[in-house]
Amino acid sequence: MPPRINDKQREEIIRLLDEGLPREAIAKVVGVSPGQVSAVAAHLTMRTYTQDTPNVDQRSRPPTAGVTAESVLSPSAGEDETVHRPMSRPGDATGDPATPLRVPLGTNTANGDDVSWYPSPASKTLNPHLLVIGESGSGKTYTVQCICAELVQENLPVVVFDYGQGFVTTAVTPEFREYANPVELDVARDGVDINPLSIFPTDLYGPINVAQRIADTFSRVYPKIGVQQHSVLRDAILAVFEDSGIKAGQEATWRNLAPRLSAVRDRLNALADDRHNPSRRYAASVLNHISTFFVFNTFRGRGIKIDWNRLLESPGATFIFQLKGLESSLEKVVTELLLWNLIGYLESIGPAPLRCFIVLDEAHRLSFGENSPVERLLREGRKFGVGIILASQQPEDFSPVAYSNTATKLIFSLVDRTGDVARQIALRTPEQVSIAGLIKALGTLPRGTGIFISNATSAVIRVFTMEERQGNWKNRRT
Repeated sequence: MPPRINDKQREEIIRLLDEGLPREAIAKVVGVSPGQVSAVAAHLTMRTYTQDTPNVDQRSRPPTAGVTAESVLSPSAGEDETVHRPMSRPGDATGDPATPLRVPLGTNTANGDDVSWYPSPASKTLNPHLLVIGESGSGKTYTVQCICAELVQENLPVVVFDYGQGFVTTAVTPEFREYANPVELDVARDGVDINPLSIFPTDLYGPINVAQRIADTFSRVYPKIGVQQHSVLRDAILAVFEDSGIKAGQEATWRNLAPRLSAVRDRLNALADDRHNPSRRYAASVLNHISTFFVFNTFRGRGIKIDWNRLLESPGATFIFQLKGLESSLEKVVTELLLWNLIGYLESIGPAPLRCFIVLDEAHRLSFGENSPVERLLREGRKFGVGIILASQQPEDFSPVAYSNTATKLIFSLVDRTGDVARQIALRTPEQVSIAGLIKALGTLPRGTGIFISNATSAVIRVFTMEERQGNWKNRRT
């Protein structure tokens, strides 16, 4: 490991970065490694340096674990930006394929027994996904924070998509900051250096797969995009691939540098301005619908660099993708494109044991449409070692796919207008119960108390607080 850089070297690196010098040249001039230059650049991008302590990331570095944004999101010296195969995790987080991962949840209010969630393949749970419902003030977000901390203590990284800033590090408890190791990534403010037009090895038809995926994403988020506009958008994407020398019928060209989405905007503008083009009107219509996406320019070269390999192989941290501040439709587009990029990475490295969890809070901001990335992860996430935690305030925020593909559910106080939640509970209760009685009970659950459903059983539980969990966490460290 190269020696730690000092303040003088850091200042020189920042000066040379501002001058636009490449990473390798800066490393040679200053006498550091290219990886250390990348780390400084990552801090500059995320604006995490402070005046008093320029060498410490005060906002995102946890007190004990030493996991920082630059340590997992920036390639180290000698690495390129291609997809890397992660180190394998033996079995699950316990290291033993036969030992189920246990996540303590709370106490059964009927008999005082402890209740835990077992999401790993070694358990009898059909899949590692969890659905959490509860109105504002019911304890839903706090419980999800506790679960994140439990998973991190098992050395499983957690990726949170945060829309309402329920996970912002200045608002969470000190225990969450200490034990969940939060690394906050302000995607809305700083952008992200991911190219949605990247072609992954599993894209059998190369640019055609990518063009269809991007056009479908925009069509799901902007329902007024019709068949003709969808076709024009897809063809515009294929055209910019062609302009970059990437041809659908020539697989050898798929390794060329993919164009940026800004090239698609320029192509659509050219079509809209061409009076002789029969698709002119459709191109202008598509641009009107998706113009906000280009105004915010969230996917940009100088944005936060995401290295999924390093993130998923981190020794346990909660990576919080802050999306607050984006226009509501844009939140959906950015989430989908980030998830598609993650799915492409996961599929390129193949099946694996349970290795990370993704938390999608405020599910009403997501698209559960056919062939959406959320649906793909719910159906196939287990195969690639990914668990999904879906959380929202109302039962109507979830699709039938979400209900049928989350083996475990945790329900806090809510108004069950349709009775669908009560019926789900009744199906998993051995004795005959009244649906009307369950609907009433759901509306009167105390804060921090919920109904846990898993493996055809249900129980009313009082969720353990962070303070109650601290003893176990401290014991694990010693």
